[in-house]
Amino acid sequence: MPIPRPLGTLEVQDCLLIGLTVRSLVASAHKAGIGAYALDLFSDLDTREKSVKSLTVDYDGRGLRSGSLFACIDKLDPNEKLPVVYAGGFEHNPIQIERIAESRKILGNSASVLAELKNPKLFSNTVSKLGIPAPRTRFDGPESSSVWLYKNAGGSGGLEVRRATEFDFECSADNYYQEFKSGQIVTATVLCTDKYTQIVGFSEQWCAESHSDGEFIYGGAVALSSKSLESNIRSSIENAAALLADHYQFRGLVSLDTIVQNNEWWLLEVNPRPGATFELHEGAESFLAAHCLAFCDQSPTLKSVTNMGEFTAHSVIYASNALTLPSDWEWPMWVRDRAAPGESFEPGDPVCTAYATAGSSEIARNAVEDRHHHIVDMIGKLR
Repeated sequence: MPIPRPLGTLEVQDCLLIGLTVRSLVASAHKAGIGAYALDLFSDLDTREKSVKSLTVDYDGRGLRSGSLFACIDKLDPNEKLPVVYAGGFEHNPIQIERIAESRKILGNSASVLAELKNPKLFSNTVSKLGIPAPRTRFDGPESSSVWLYKNAGGSGGLEVRRATEFDFECSADNYYQEFKSGQIVTATVLCTDKYTQIVGFSEQWCAESHSDGEFIYGGAVALSSKSLESNIRSSIENAAALLADHYQFRGLVSLDTIVQNNEWWLLEVNPRPGATFELHEGAESFLAAHCLAFCDQSPTLKSVTNMGEFTAHSVIYASNALTLPSDWEWPMWVRDRAAPGESFEPGDPVCTAYATAGSSEIARNAVEDRHHHIVDMIGKLR
C-alpha cells in the first residue's frame, strides 16, 4: 500500500477514483503515494496491482449503472470519508456526480458544470459568446447531410457519433447535428487553478479502424511537440482555454478537443475532468496530485515530458470477434489495461492498450502501430 506524503502544503490522502476506466488515474495516484480505491468497468490487472482495492461496476449501455455504482461506492467507502475524483462516464448522467457530492468531497468540477458543457445548446451559445471558433451546431434538419455529423448529447469516446444521412433529420432533446470538419484531432490537456490556466501539452488523436460501433470510436493518441502547431493556433487555443476556465470556473485537469486544419482550428468539446490523454504527458510527477491540489486552494504547475524530448503514444486494441484469453496468457511488457487470463470479450470490446515512447511523435506513433498489429495478430488466433 502506498504511503501518503506531503505534496506542497497538502497531505496527500487516499482517494476514490470512479469512471468507465480509471487505470491511468490509479497509476498517477501511485506515483504520488495516494492510496487509490478504484471503481470502473474493468478492474484490470494494472488497476488491481496499483490500487488499495478495486471493484467492477456494471455498464448501462452509456455509462455506469446507478444501482451498481452506489453499491460499490458504499462497499469501498462505508464511512463516507474518501474524496472522489471522477473520470469519463458521467457525461450522460451528471446527476450521479451530484448524488455522490451529497456525502463525499468531490475533487472535480461540479455536476452543474458538466451538465452545461454536455448540453449542446448551452455549450454552443457560450462558445459563440466567447468568440471561440467551433463547428456549426443545428437542432433541425441541415440543408445537406454530406457535411454534418449526427450526435447524441452526453456521448463519449465517439460511441454516439456518426455521419448524418437523409433519415436523421428529426432531432429529439438528446440529438443534434454538428458540422463535420476534417483535419487533425488535437487535444489540449489543461491544468486550471484559482490563479492561472496552463496548457500542459497537446496530443493528436485518431479513430479506431473498422470498429463495429462506427468510424469515430477512439483509437489512440500521440503526444505532440508544442512546435508542431502553428504559433497563432497554439496561442488561440491557449486563449480559448483561459476564457473557458474563467467562464466555467474550472479547477484541476480538463481537456479541450479540437480540429486543426492548416491555419484554422475549431473547438469540438470540453471535458471538465482528467482526459484520456493526460498520461501521455506524465513523467515521474503525478498529474493526479496536481489535480487534487487545485481543489485545495493550491496553485501547482506541471511539465510535459515532451519538453524533455520524450513522446508517448497509445493505441486501443478492440476485439474483432468473440474471444477468451487462455489460462497461460501473457501480455507484452508494453501493454496496459491488461485483462486477466480467462477473461472473455465480445466483438467491439476494448481488450488492452499498446504503448510506445520515442524521441519524436512520428517514431512513437509508428512504433505503437506496429505493437497494435502485433496484439491484433496474437488475439486473432483466439476464440
